[in-house]
Amino acid sequence: MIVFRTECGATQGWGHMMRCLAVADAARAHGGNARFVVTGDLARARALAASRFVVEQARKGWESTLPVPSNRGVVVLDGYSLGAEEAKRIVRAGWTLAVMSDDGREPIAQARLIVNGNLFYARPEVYTAASHATLLLGPRFTPLRPELHTHRREESVRARAGRIMVLPGGSDAGELIAPVLDILLNETPTDTTVLLAGTARDVDARGHRIEWVREPQEVAAAMGASDIAIAAGGMSSYELAYLGIPSILVPASAMQRPVSAELQRLGVAHLVQHEALRSQLPALLDALAGAAPRQAMRDAGLCLFDGRGAARIASALLGLEKQNT
Repeated sequence: MIVFRTECGATQGWGHMMRCLAVADAARAHGGNARFVVTGDLARARALAASRFVVEQARKGWESTLPVPSNRGVVVLDGYSLGAEEAKRIVRAGWTLAVMSDDGREPIAQARLIVNGNLFYARPEVYTAASHATLLLGPRFTPLRPELHTHRREESVRARAGRIMVLPGGSDAGELIAPVLDILLNETPTDTTVLLAGTARDVDARGHRIEWVREPQEVAAAMGASDIAIAAGGMSSYELAYLGIPSILVPASAMQRPVSAELQRLGVAHLVQHEALRSQLPALLDALAGAAPRQAMRDAGLCLFDGRGAARIASALLGLEKQNT
């Protein structure tokens, strides 16, 4: 049994839940059994799991009330608010601990397996004190959700960038949609289709075609069919790189800035700070109007992620289970 202890909601966003689901799906494909214990929006977490797994609310002492399998089982801890104290309780209750992280915090001492697929924060020197743990670091271990795979195109970019997608992140913490939409409706031809990830709301389209997408399958398909994406710097930036979609990244938090800068250095994306949107975004859209710069960014992204990170993590978790038998 693999238990994913994670968080999701309007405050935390959906990235932790989505990457845990990707690993859980990969584990199940290889005979594993998984369930979820979440903090945050339980109804939305269950909707994202789509009845594939048991999803329950985290309650005080959950790690002791959930029966520990005979092989001890593995708990995967993934969330910024989930730290050392909960890790100690999990281990005391008899579980083996694994941690999925995407920042540069000091590693949790009780973890037997540590996963960090972040391009910037997964530096080996961060984990010099983690000699007790198996380390899975870097883009080979970035857990991308399986619904992306069917939308990865190998053909060349279209001559004209007629479909532009805006991905604000799970919580729109950076308030990206309103200013970006205003710029797009002013700066792009009226035959441009603007795709917005989120709950539909009334907007003045100013002659443009606007499409709203919300469910994971719809978002994945819309991403794959886009010519340019404007996104926050979270998991969406990795997904866009994997799909080969040229991106303009607007970090929604301080932690996202160095990751976005690294994607820019690798030629996958352009970085714009939120306060510079109105001065820089129109020029970047103009620069990406031609096919050549978008093709170069596409090629760089396709080489960066191979989409098998979730399967590699699942294999390591199932191996950890077997060590306990």
